[in-house]
Amino acid sequence: MSKLLFSHSRFSVWIPLSLCLLFAVATSAARAETDSAQAEFFEKSIRPLLLKHCAECHGDKKQEMGLRFDNGSFIKGNEDYPEMVVTETPDDSRLMQVIIYSDSDIQMPPAGKMSDEEIGLIRHWIANGAYWPETEMQSGPKLGGPYDFAKLREEHWAYRPVDNPAPPEVAHAERVKTSVDNFVIKKLEDEGLMLSPAADKRTLIRRLKFDLLGLPPTYEEVQAFEQNESPEAYAELVEEYLAAPGYGQRWGRHWLDVARYADTKGYVFTAEPRYGFSYTYRDYVIEAFNSDKPYDQFLIEQLAADALELEEPKKELAAMGFLTLGRRFRNNKHDIIDDRIDVVTRGLMGMTVGCARCHDHKYDPIPTEDYYSLYGVFDSCHEPDEPDLPVIGEPLDQVAHEQYKTELARLADELHKFEQEEVRKLEHEVRHHVVAYLLKNITGGADVPAEYASAYEKHEPRGSLINRWNDYLKKQDPSHPIWEAWMTLSKLKPEELQQKSADEIKQLLQAGSSNPVITASLSNRNITSMYDVALAYGEVFRQTEASWREQQDKSTGLADASRESLRQELYGAGTPFDLNYDQWKGEFDRAVRNQQRNHISKQDKLRATSPGAPPRAMVLLDNAKPTEPVVFVRGVAGRRGDQVPRQFFKILEGEDRQPFSQGSGRLELAKKIASADNPLTARVFVNRVWMLHFGNGIVRTPSDFGARSDPPTHPELLDHLAAQFVANGWSVKNLHRLIVNSATYRQSGEPNAEARAIDPENRLLWRMPRRRLEFEAMRDAMLAAADKLDSKHGGTGVDLETSNRRTVYGFVNRNNFPTLFRVFDVASPDVSTPKRPQTTVPQQAL
Repeated sequence: MSKLLFSHSRFSVWIPLSLCLLFAVATSAARAETDSAQAEFFEKSIRPLLLKHCAECHGDKKQEMGLRFDNGSFIKGNEDYPEMVVTETPDDSRLMQVIIYSDSDIQMPPAGKMSDEEIGLIRHWIANGAYWPETEMQSGPKLGGPYDFAKLREEHWAYRPVDNPAPPEVAHAERVKTSVDNFVIKKLEDEGLMLSPAADKRTLIRRLKFDLLGLPPTYEEVQAFEQNESPEAYAELVEEYLAAPGYGQRWGRHWLDVARYADTKGYVFTAEPRYGFSYTYRDYVIEAFNSDKPYDQFLIEQLAADALELEEPKKELAAMGFLTLGRRFRNNKHDIIDDRIDVVTRGLMGMTVGCARCHDHKYDPIPTEDYYSLYGVFDSCHEPDEPDLPVIGEPLDQVAHEQYKTELARLADELHKFEQEEVRKLEHEVRHHVVAYLLKNITGGADVPAEYASAYEKHEPRGSLINRWNDYLKKQDPSHPIWEAWMTLSKLKPEELQQKSADEIKQLLQAGSSNPVITASLSNRNITSMYDVALAYGEVFRQTEASWREQQDKSTGLADASRESLRQELYGAGTPFDLNYDQWKGEFDRAVRNQQRNHISKQDKLRATSPGAPPRAMVLLDNAKPTEPVVFVRGVAGRRGDQVPRQFFKILEGEDRQPFSQGSGRLELAKKIASADNPLTARVFVNRVWMLHFGNGIVRTPSDFGARSDPPTHPELLDHLAAQFVANGWSVKNLHRLIVNSATYRQSGEPNAEARAIDPENRLLWRMPRRRLEFEAMRDAMLAAADKLDSKHGGTGVDLETSNRRTVYGFVNRNNFPTLFRVFDVASPDVSTPKRPQTTVPQQAL
């Protein structure tokens, strides 16, 4: 009895100890992921703000008030300002008080208040703990270079060329199923450990089907597999699942995390918030995985399909949604380009290039010049308007397509009539208010005195038309009948004008060379300044425009020759108002543009929501002339530094790198990334696939292979997988075969106290790690178990609350991302997410 009690007591003690250990490990991992996210937010959003607004007076050379904002020492405050940052109540922070200008004595920055968005970022940063790298809390950071590129290529594992080590010999050769096992078993044997026994068939089929298809096996499938005694039964199951359509839906969803996929743009003011054809990218990705498109080609198409020779209907163009489906950042071009640089470099190569936007990367060999080389690539491109996006297939519903065409034609006609009417009104309005442009000519574009500006109080002069009038008047011959009086009087000094204007006008009348309507108008007005001359001219042009509008027969000019010559100044070729239709539309004021935008939004919404809209590709196209980029000093676009060429990274390309020469350089960039010689691309991808099978990557920082990355637990295995991946034609399915057929993958997940004591985090893979089911697989599994899962493929996004389709086809709304998604750690569509965070909350066990 005492022995049983003792045994029970040990068991009772072991449970809480085990739970504590598991909690500690989980907490440590979660903290690492949280710190990584905070570090990224800090480097991309907070440090640039502080450098931009604060470092000049609170930096390494000058510390007003005893505070430095180029390192974290200010967070703790000083004797005079002890509560600079209060994380519990951010608005009590002294920092917040001075930047929101609530203190009338101290307002920072003194040159002008930060924008509401910038203040919001600072508040968010403080509320989330005011993260600052620990190494910089006392002294200013060493912001990057100079870098010893050659030394770093030799020393840092990720920059070395991919090796292809031979699988090592192992004592337990009978356990080896694929070459993966040689590397894993060798590490285990070195520590006196071994793989766990193989999992039972029921566990294996469930593991495999969830991993490859994201669905549970049916009862019949389990029974058939358990009863199949063939040694090839498991391998045949692998092939069956890799060939199933659900494979692309499962692994396509993983890729969409990296691509920060969404069906909406984020906040875009009054514009249509939906992407009309985002679904074509999602469907392209799913099809690419199902067809086992070579990964290098997959990457090239996502960056530069528009530069490839494609067969009609050029469906591969949809791949470019990888670049174009990011957030719109209130249409801030610099942030949009930064987002594209991030998804390309961090998503595809594990390089945190975004950290070099404001300064040289502090940890990795990425000078800020390299960031702006890529900035130049993407700044040399543009997105066509939605009506001009290339059609890449037939409509999904022909009946709906006919209805769509009819409605689209009606909306287009409605827009055209609106624009025609507004152009007509604008043409009359500006010709009615020539006086405004003549007055602006006198002031050089500056404000006109109020007593004269009242002459055009209902009209807002257009800047481009002011310039056209200025250029026009500069080119006039002094003897021009209409402008002779203007030229003559404008030559008089202001103090002479009142005394001499009458005589000058009298001489013009006597000479008879000037337009009599103009001279008569000037004669009847007391001229004290050129403003009065402008009023006289303006009144003549106003009357002329009114006469022309009243005349029914427009086939001939005005009957009065003097008036007709004035009309020609309003309508003739080469005159300031000689604009084509599109130019007139470009002169619409804000109110009219808003109405125009509403009309356009109706068409955009129809394209985005109608099942009859033909599928289009959301492409990016090269500009006619590429940008020659310059460095933005401290990331501020207005502070332009040295010019840099558009080229690849020095750490990867070496000293002999050459600038891109083909258009924007996107295709050249894509080929550099997708090259077998690139040491990062294959490593990053095989590591990500490994992570999705085992819960953690061989490198546990899948989006960062730089100096702050975790070193690989099995570096030889990582290189072996990468080399085999490339050698097998960049085949993703072959990579799966190599992994899931291994004994390492097929082993049991049962605990082992002795092994845990040696390797508590299971980094050596002595058992199969337990993994949490993602939200998509959980939802799809419940529908499949209830026999309610809709197996339809492709098409526009659906409402998951009312649809039984697979979760990958759900409409993803950045502006209203469901709380349920956040609770279950669905990847945020705002940023590339190679690895989803894992939050430990009780609800997730339900």
